[in-house]
Amino acid sequence: MTDIGTSYVFTATWITALGAGIGLVLPASMAIAMGALSVDRTGSGSGLLQALRQIGGTVGVAILGTVLSTAYHSKLEDSALTAAALTAAMLEATTRWSDGDGRESLVTLMVEAVAVLEPLIAAL
Repeated sequence: MTDIGTSYVFTATWITALGAGIGLVLPASMAIAMGALSVDRTGSGSGLLQALRQIGGTVGVAILGTVLSTAYHSKLEDSALTAAALTAAMLEATTRWSDGDGRESLVTLMVEAVAVLEPLIAAL
């Protein structure tokens, strides 16, 4: 329904409609579930519903994060952004910056940062 060319207005409208729908349906479904319980069981029923909502939200976010991370990393491997290419680009940029006007300390810091980050990038 949405893709990279979708406008922010459409996306905001879609997210707003989704949030309004969830906001209208969730309290009603909780009331129906609580209404099906006897008065002496409403406390434990309420606790169970809240626990299930928390677990469902946590598991949902974990699954969505895993799917997005996997999709991101699969696209990253297809691109030209590898550890060697990133290191070469950073070193080329630092040689352009070190023109003798006092920015050598920044260049040294950038080279050291690349050396530290390179194993992490390679692990991606």
